[in-house]
Amino acid sequence: MIYFLRLLMLLPMLMLAACVANEPRGNLDSVLIEMGLQTGTANSRLPRYRVNAWRAIDNRSLIVNAGVNDKYLIQLRSSCFNLRSAFYIGFITPDFGLDRFDSIVVRGPGRRIERCSILDIVRLVPR
Repeated sequence: MIYFLRLLMLLPMLMLAACVANEPRGNLDSVLIEMGLQTGTANSRLPRYRVNAWRAIDNRSLIVNAGVNDKYLIQLRSSCFNLRSAFYIGFITPDFGLDRFDSIVVRGPGRRIERCSILDIVRLVPR
């Protein structure tokens, strides 16, 4: 009986994981072409005090503007479910820069705050 109950508790999580695996990802290449950008230096460090705008590409990647012309692609370790519908994002970092060991915090409409670990930060450069 206990095994049956555990299986019933596990089933919704497996269904959610299946939905995430089949989620259509935004086409990053087409977005970069549309913006006239291409990937540059990986493992970049982003000065967080300069972030003034952001755009979610899908649940695992976003482009942030830092200052006037600097743009960075932030890739997350796993899906951040509230990213595409988020009202705001924040950063969790021990100092004044953001790198691949830090996290972003996302809060969508009427949802709890979600913490998402950063996999990589790539500087974007003009084509």
